[in-house]
Amino acid sequence: MMKLKKALLVGLATTSVLGAVLAPTVPSFAEKNLFVGQIAKAHITANDSKNTLSKISIDEAKKIALNEAKTGKMIGIKFEDDDNNEKYEVTFIDNDQEKEYEIDATTGKIIKREIEDLDKEDKVLAELKNKVGMEEIEKIVKNRYSNEKIVGINLDVESGKAVYEMKFDNGIETRKLVLSAEDGAEISNTMRSDKKKIENREIKLYEKFDNKLK
Repeated sequence: MMKLKKALLVGLATTSVLGAVLAPTVPSFAEKNLFVGQIAKAHITANDSKNTLSKISIDEAKKIALNEAKTGKMIGIKFEDDDNNEKYEVTFIDNDQEKEYEIDATTGKIIKREIEDLDKEDKVLAELKNKVGMEEIEKIVKNRYSNEKIVGINLDVESGKAVYEMKFDNGIETRKLVLSAEDGAEISNTMRSDKKKIENREIKLYEKFDNKLK
């Protein structure tokens, strides 16, 4: 009887071990996030258009807005992701008017148009004689931060001087840069992590890679 009990116990132990080995494992949410975080660090390079989640690049958004505006001086463009609705906002000053366009970052369609009279701040911007243009300032910073994607440029006035406020994204952190519109010199440079942005990006990337594996 004792031998039979021992045999049964050994059989149960063996079955438990085999079950643990053979049973399929389902990754937890934390494991998925770890997996995606590793993929993001290895695969996201900000200036590579293949790695951005939006289909329309910032340069393409500029062309779309300029084609619609026809005339005027571009003073700002920024990328926004509101509740997974990715879009660009592009602003022009044209004589005594401000023109603003919202462009769907996936389709390239203009989803909103606004034209209004200039306010006091806009009039100051209209009268600015900045020596360094927006395209030139982009070339300057692209050389300095080649591994980061430009997601916003805005011409502004600080202490009576023309400056460019720029935002960059490297997939994990956001850089805010302020440069002189006179010579392109850096005035300030700050970095910050955005937890919500990282989590949203990780979820999207996991879904993207998960679909490829299916």
